[in-house]
Amino acid sequence: MLDDILLFVQLVNIGNYSQTANKFHISQPTLSRKITQLEQELGVQLIKRNTRNFEITSAGHKLYQGFSGQVDHYNKVINSLKLDGESIRGTLNVSLPPALSTYAITPYIGEFMQKNPGVELNIAYQNREIDLVREKIDLAVISYIPKQQTTKIKLLHSVKLYIYCSPEYIERYGLPKSIHDCIAMHLTTGALRESRTPARDYYLHHESGEVSHLSGSSRLNISNSIQGKFMALNGHVIAGGWDELYAEELASERLIKIYPEYNWGMLSFYLVRLANSESALANLFIEFIEECFARFKTPVTE
Repeated sequence: MLDDILLFVQLVNIGNYSQTANKFHISQPTLSRKITQLEQELGVQLIKRNTRNFEITSAGHKLYQGFSGQVDHYNKVINSLKLDGESIRGTLNVSLPPALSTYAITPYIGEFMQKNPGVELNIAYQNREIDLVREKIDLAVISYIPKQQTTKIKLLHSVKLYIYCSPEYIERYGLPKSIHDCIAMHLTTGALRESRTPARDYYLHHESGEVSHLSGSSRLNISNSIQGKFMALNGHVIAGGWDELYAEELASERLIKIYPEYNWGMLSFYLVRLANSESALANLFIEFIEECFARFKTPVTE
């Protein structure tokens, strides 16, 4: 009976007798007979027969809701067993952003490699615009929408940007009198764009929903948030970043988030690869990346 129930779930997913029969390499009459036999065993009608419409009864909906998750579970188990048996081999060239990878991906790379002894992984940690084709990169995690139209792109994670400093900084230089004084009156890291030009326009988002414009550039502009964190730890700089990047320092109170009611916008990270590139190795690493993000808190969304 279980096989027939799972077959019924697939029939509902596909919504067509002929297509379902073709997928499972059985004839349409055989599929119809199995569904009818299932109805007889359960003593309920699951599908209303009609030459034009495919309609599920309330009993059919109840059965589907109870077992649809089991199909997904069985498929994941089967795919996992296939991966174990295939022993995927090959070389993968990957580009990762340094700051995000420090806590979200890099700590688990060794575990991934030990589980997959046939894999060779070449990782370039870089925070710049890349050309997947020219640079022969199979997969990349980036913080911008790629210009290439031939890429597959998936949003992985989004963070809100804040500013942080150490207690020593406050002792030495005091706190900015207002959020607008951070760049004008204090040494606060600014963003260095891909073109190597400093950002001059910032938009401050208050927790109330109000958005204000801040114009001006910092004397210290950087392209890597992890470096800004170490500058802040030395007690002479206010640095920008996000809570997950600063989690350990915030917990130990070595760094403090200042003006937490304001964020400086959202930073989003995307997984990209060429649209025509499909391989078991690439899919394996994509699954690993998704597992990495599942290890920490749910992504911030707006």
